[in-house]
Amino acid sequence: MVDIVDPGEGILIDSSQLIRPAPRGVPLRKVVYDMLDGDELSADGEGFDEVSMSVSLVFDNAEPFTVSWRVWQPYECLTTLEMWQGSEKDPLTRVWQKMVADWAVVPAQAGETYILRKSSDVSSRWSHLLGARVIGQYVAMGETGWGDHQPWSCRLEFDNGQSLVVCLGEMVGGMPSYLPDSLLVTGSREVAMSYCPHGADSSAWAEDAQCQQSNEAKRR
Repeated sequence: MVDIVDPGEGILIDSSQLIRPAPRGVPLRKVVYDMLDGDELSADGEGFDEVSMSVSLVFDNAEPFTVSWRVWQPYECLTTLEMWQGSEKDPLTRVWQKMVADWAVVPAQAGETYILRKSSDVSSRWSHLLGARVIGQYVAMGETGWGDHQPWSCRLEFDNGQSLVVCLGEMVGGMPSYLPDSLLVTGSREVAMSYCPHGADSSAWAEDAQCQQSNEAKRR
């Protein structure tokens, strides 16, 4: 594994620690998307949901499992690390300055532009997971622009046979495309396995062989 330095604290972090274990043995109660103002979700909920900031799973009597993206050298990854509040090198992680109901105002740069964010309870889209418990967790790694391998997708497997995948990317023309500062979310094995960006060690479903074979075929 690669040692990565938190630019705010100067702390060495093993790349395997960028995504912490999800709570086990407790039922899922709520799913929340943290998005930017103006973001819209597709009405049918099929394929991938595109989420601009983070995805939070709320379990009974447990700390929320929140997955977000991080892009700032030496990071280009999916992570559950807590925000480095006040970091000059990572302005999107600054402390929220104003809270109004579900809304938060966050400075994009100190004393400059503000970004309006909203938290949306999307539990109805994931009703088939509510009450289920995590029994498996799988993390897909990928090569970054800094030349090392970091997490780009995380799949949680539940005791009712269903899964939830959160990965880096965006939708372009109805197709998933790699973008390190946006998230895609799906519960479909078929959809997740079809997404295998260049440099990834596995598909978004975190099954190594399929993605490696696909990328080798692209290089030929």
